[in-house]
Amino acid sequence: MASGHLSVSLDDGTPRPSWRTPDRSRLSGRLRKILFAWSILGLAAVSYVLVRNVDDSTLKGAYPSTSTARGGVQHQGIHQRGSGFRVDFRRGGSVRRRYGTAKVMRVQADMQASDDVVYKESLVDKAVLGLFRSLVARGTGYKSPLPGFEGLKDEATQYMVTQRATPEMQQQMVVDVLNTMAGPFPAFYKAIMPKLPKELASFFTALFTPLVFGFLVGPSGLNTTRDGRPFQGVTVQKCRFLAETGCKGLCVNMCKIPTQRFFQDEMGFPMEMRPNFDTCQCTLSYGITPMPLEEDVDVPQACLVGCQNLLQMGEASTDTCGSAGAGDSKLSPAIVTGSKVDSVTTSQSVATMERISGDGENDFPDFIDKTLALEIQEGDCVDMLKSMRRVPVTVPFSDKPVLTTVAGMSTEEAKSLGKHDSTPLVLLHGFDSSLLEFRRLMPALKAYPNLNPNAIDLLGWGFAKAEGEADSIGPKEKREHLYHYWKQYVKEPMILCGASLGGAVGIDFALNHPEAVKGLVLIDAQAYIDGVQTPPEFFMDIGLNVLKSEPLRQIANVQSYYDKEKYATKDAMRIGKLHTVLEDWKDYNKKWMQGGGYILSSKIKDIQQKTLILWGDSDKILGTDVATQFEQDIPSSELVWVPECGHVPHLEQADFTAKKLNEFAMSL
Repeated sequence: MASGHLSVSLDDGTPRPSWRTPDRSRLSGRLRKILFAWSILGLAAVSYVLVRNVDDSTLKGAYPSTSTARGGVQHQGIHQRGSGFRVDFRRGGSVRRRYGTAKVMRVQADMQASDDVVYKESLVDKAVLGLFRSLVARGTGYKSPLPGFEGLKDEATQYMVTQRATPEMQQQMVVDVLNTMAGPFPAFYKAIMPKLPKELASFFTALFTPLVFGFLVGPSGLNTTRDGRPFQGVTVQKCRFLAETGCKGLCVNMCKIPTQRFFQDEMGFPMEMRPNFDTCQCTLSYGITPMPLEEDVDVPQACLVGCQNLLQMGEASTDTCGSAGAGDSKLSPAIVTGSKVDSVTTSQSVATMERISGDGENDFPDFIDKTLALEIQEGDCVDMLKSMRRVPVTVPFSDKPVLTTVAGMSTEEAKSLGKHDSTPLVLLHGFDSSLLEFRRLMPALKAYPNLNPNAIDLLGWGFAKAEGEADSIGPKEKREHLYHYWKQYVKEPMILCGASLGGAVGIDFALNHPEAVKGLVLIDAQAYIDGVQTPPEFFMDIGLNVLKSEPLRQIANVQSYYDKEKYATKDAMRIGKLHTVLEDWKDYNKKWMQGGGYILSSKIKDIQQKTLILWGDSDKILGTDVATQFEQDIPSSELVWVPECGHVPHLEQADFTAKKLNEFAMSL
């Protein structure tokens, strides 16, 4: 029979049995107390089992034995591998071995870093590492072809060095990964641990740490916290991530700061990490609020001497690793030159400093021909060459990413600098050209902070490098490459701006991915000439040799401008052919011709996006009738004539073009 309370009817005074449900708030309160008590008991039981039931064969020490006398007990060493601890101590001349927490707590582990640490991965470690890597790849947009831990290092390095992710982006990426991996556990932890005494919560958390993070950092064990509380901290003997990357930026921005944030914000319990950049040892202290990074004297402001990532970037950058310089003692009182991390000699580090100082050819990216680049006189071009970078774009038609040359910031980079409301503007160059077409437009667009411009090299053209094999580099592949670039780096509806044949790329993309394009801009675009003839191999080679030649390039250069004397210079011709010296240039263009070209003339009327048509009033390459044809065929379009301009308004009238792009963006 159910329990309840008898009530009395008020209308005739006759008692009637009426059953009310007991007070739910009181019941839920009792249940919470019961569940809380059982959770603590369960956690204690699991902890005891983890450290008590350890097979002797798994306890071959990862730590070197040390000898410490305490209270008549001479401690011989503390050993840890996997989930168990072993303490050897000497009493009465014989060595005794004890397992488990009770015996561990009798001695204080004197952890020391070792040069001969062997990182052994269990099946569980490999599974967790695989999950961790898949989440990192999703967060960075790059999946390394390297296996295991080497692949993780490559993915982290690519994100910082190649993609130039800011420290804030790196930290947020790791926090997101930890949140996804943790699932519902932080809510459970947050409901229990902060309610326990700090000492008990710290001990339980420290006890489980080696089990959770061993796949990433290697062997670790219980130790004293920074404020002297025994067995409430963890010491990582020699952090695998720091030791094998040798990079302070990766350590701080992809481990220390995001892990501290995760514990503070998601777990509700503070934790401080203190890496030692000399020994690669790291101490975790639970229950301690970490100090601000700028106040932490243990973290050097400058890069570690010999950091290979610094050598790859060619500069010490606060934009990526947060460092003030390259091991210059004038920049930081805490420059690390420890043997565990330092991998180059003093003379090599001096050479690195000279490279950073900006002495000419070393300012250019590695994929640029330095000899040809040094011949270029135009300042805007030189500046753009120095700012260009390659970012990996994973594509479905290749097992390797396309190293895509870009100038400008990704959406996340822009937001990290406070440009939360800026509209992405992606600029597409023409046939057999490069993003250097926009060398004058990009500086002009700086006057309009509501726009976030990105100039990119299309697959098969410019300085983009397709690492994998692709049978063709036709419209489909170019579209998929652009789509995955948008998906990985833009991530929100953009204004797509195509010049010349880049206009055909933009139209094809807008028709196939309307969700990605909020507005379309066509600058003297080519889309009414359908298809590309595929000549025999012999004639293809001859044609490409002619296309690469300076006489033909200069003819095209002259035809492109209205003011030929001012703009159709030899310097402009050299800029236009700078990418043709790349080893894959001829092969990529062959694959473009074999791809059949764009067939769009009958589809232009299907464009649904609002479209701005910018057209030079003196275009001698396509003429001016094509502009009015676009205006007639595209339902929602506006034609703007660019005065005293040929085929390339973005080069010849950059300020006018930038102004019209901004007005168009404001109208959307």
